[in-house]
Amino acid sequence: MRILLITQTFPPEMRAEAFCVGKLTMALQDSGHHVSVVCRKPSHLPPDGAQDAGLWARLPVPEQPAEPQARSMRKLGALAARMRFLSPGIGGFLPKLYRHSRAILERDSFDWIVTGSPSSPTAHLGWALKRRYGVRWACLFNDPSPWCLSPAPYASGNAEGLCDRFQIWRARACLTHADAILAPTRRLLQLIARGYALDVDRRGIVVPHIGWRSRQQDALQCNGCHHVVHLGSLVHHRSSRLLAATLIALNEQIRDRRLPAALRFFGPSLDGRWLEGVFGGDADAVRYCGTLGYAESLETMQKASGLMLVEAVMETGVYLPSKLADYAASGRPVLMFSPPNGTVADLVGGFSHPGFLGQDPDVASARIIQFLERAVAGEDLSGYRFPTADVFAPESVAGALIGGLESLR
Repeated sequence: MRILLITQTFPPEMRAEAFCVGKLTMALQDSGHHVSVVCRKPSHLPPDGAQDAGLWARLPVPEQPAEPQARSMRKLGALAARMRFLSPGIGGFLPKLYRHSRAILERDSFDWIVTGSPSSPTAHLGWALKRRYGVRWACLFNDPSPWCLSPAPYASGNAEGLCDRFQIWRARACLTHADAILAPTRRLLQLIARGYALDVDRRGIVVPHIGWRSRQQDALQCNGCHHVVHLGSLVHHRSSRLLAATLIALNEQIRDRRLPAALRFFGPSLDGRWLEGVFGGDADAVRYCGTLGYAESLETMQKASGLMLVEAVMETGVYLPSKLADYAASGRPVLMFSPPNGTVADLVGGFSHPGFLGQDPDVASARIIQFLERAVAGEDLSGYRFPTADVFAPESVAGALIGGLESLR
């Protein structure tokens, strides 16, 4: 199958969306399919010294339109693009992606066009290209788009004003003509269907994130200390008072019990609004340790006694955190601070999995302490591994996507 992928983010950009799209592209290539890519130039590159380039060496070289450097020109381009597509959510780079995509479609033939990241704005390109060239089109939602459709605490889950309503109305006019709607979870597909008033029962395809792993290593104990590692952003949406209370309780309990264990948080963003007073100095058991490149984060997973996932405190968890796919692929024990009603709970069976923490501070801290005590005692921790890691395997995800697209012919 020949696929034209149109996206804003693509490796080596340091964004979760870029990693997801890059891994999916590589999985499709490894399965014998051809993928051409049109994207923006990356704006968030890996930190200096990060060994990420080798991870993406086999990706196709993307078409990257040049963008004006002057801020005034970028603003003018955005205004012109919004007038052209009659949508307030359009950026000035989209017409450039559209022109490059047209040039590719005029010289090569494709079976499918896939747009996404961000999904709502690029849907205008997908529908325009399908209308002009007759190529089938799939829209990929890794997250709710536009942002207002995200559930609390990220956003309200609904249009919050005239601008949002108009943007959704315009995007819906395009998405009505999409041949397929792609999302990593069934819950997210249902959210998109509600937000846009779309019927996705026949054309909705679940495409999980892909998990990668570094070479297998034994858990590394630094001076006899067992480390539980969190890898990823800690932004204010996720850094709630419940998480802060959990971490403060853990810090005290680890110290009081004199456990040779620690929690280490790595990530590009630390918002102290709710976490003030949580992270201490080198002597504290709960510590923020700075930023890692993606390759280094995969290696760090293999050195940890356990891996910690932190989701926002939500009534219903619609997301499949992209980092969870890597955690599952690593084969390491996983601890999940996730909503009791949500995608992660569905995958692991909720509290029947010993590493599922829920989001109550007392329950979560007690379960983490229990894990640390077992690790210190040298007990078998295989029951803490993610039970359905195969669904994140590259060949499995590529097969789910291609099989779903072929079923729509």
